[in-house]
Amino acid sequence: MATNHYFEREIEKLVKKSARSFSALVITGARQVGKSTMLKQLFPKHSYVSLDEMDTRLRAIEDPRGFLMNYKLPLIIDEIQEAPSILSYIKKIIDDNRDKTGLFIITGSQQFSLMEGVQESLAGRCAVLDLSSFSIFELESNIQKEEKITTQRKTEKPWSAYIERGSYPELCLKPKLDRKLWYSSYLRTFIDRDIKSNLNKSYLKHFEQFTFLLLARCSQELNYADISKDLGIDLKTVKAWIALLERSQIIFLLNPYPKKIENKQISKKPKLYFYDSGLIAHSLGYHTQEQIQTGPLAGALFENLIISELQKRKLAKTSSEKFYFFREKNGLEIDLIIEKAEKLNLIEIKSSQTPTLSSAKNLLKFKELVPNVKETYLVSAYSEEFSSQCIKFRFFKNFLKD
Repeated sequence: MATNHYFEREIEKLVKKSARSFSALVITGARQVGKSTMLKQLFPKHSYVSLDEMDTRLRAIEDPRGFLMNYKLPLIIDEIQEAPSILSYIKKIIDDNRDKTGLFIITGSQQFSLMEGVQESLAGRCAVLDLSSFSIFELESNIQKEEKITTQRKTEKPWSAYIERGSYPELCLKPKLDRKLWYSSYLRTFIDRDIKSNLNKSYLKHFEQFTFLLLARCSQELNYADISKDLGIDLKTVKAWIALLERSQIIFLLNPYPKKIENKQISKKPKLYFYDSGLIAHSLGYHTQEQIQTGPLAGALFENLIISELQKRKLAKTSSEKFYFFREKNGLEIDLIIEKAEKLNLIEIKSSQTPTLSSAKNLLKFKELVPNVKETYLVSAYSEEFSSQCIKFRFFKNFLKD
């Protein structure tokens, strides 16, 4: 659906509250997730400057005090990682105006350089929030407002439609864009602007190969040693590159459930997920909904979609929930464990249109091993919902709205 309207973000209330409560607000997120668009919409009277522009960036680096004096407060500074040295001058302005809130709203797409400066200069003076690409919840609620839909559509979109379209705002709002070209350009820009400065030049080709290796391993346990062997690079470098992608908010890792369970040999490797499932599909050559649904990665893509959606909503609400998975060497596996207030929700994820109780057998087995399970869910592409033997069978879109 093409639209020129602004799409509201779930995090907006928290952004406004933080700006009223702290002297500065820092919003991180990958490139092209809509940070500056959201801030301009929410704070139209604020001054605005982007450090992505070379001449502006040079002025900020060469004369940070004079640079800041040129702008009326409150001020939005976009992509501050391009000139992190000005953070110490921002600190001085904040300290001279401790009774005022919302003086600076700062964005950055490189957590690895941005957060170091924030921790040094703005500790205790700022709130830090993370903005991801669109969630399905955000997309659907905004589209319904645009179309003034008051009842459920007769035809539900299949899960593959959300992967085919991707979740970056530009792709979602401009459906005629060539997605293959957009994703290819996005990866190239990301490597050129956010990664090159952190790599030895001789490693650039390795990093591209590394990225595609990870894309093919979505929703799988991350074996650092195997990747090191496949690429011919040392283990320390592999771990550093994983950290770069995490801090750039391209990927996130799901840790194994940390509590010991008697007589179980539990996997200790994390699982790998991407915030945008479309990036995986298009980079690996799955360009249509049919290819996504029937290809060999269908199950992995569906799992990545569900867990990334839950991760996005968790960030938007700054939830205290903790996400884990469970796998033991004899085959017992739980795709997602959500822990809150010492209670566990267990979630099995299946792309099948015909979920059965046998598909949920691991949920029942795990529930017998731990005493604090609250709810058990099997999330699938089947639109009908029902319960059986304490398992709640949920349609993925309904589950993601809750």
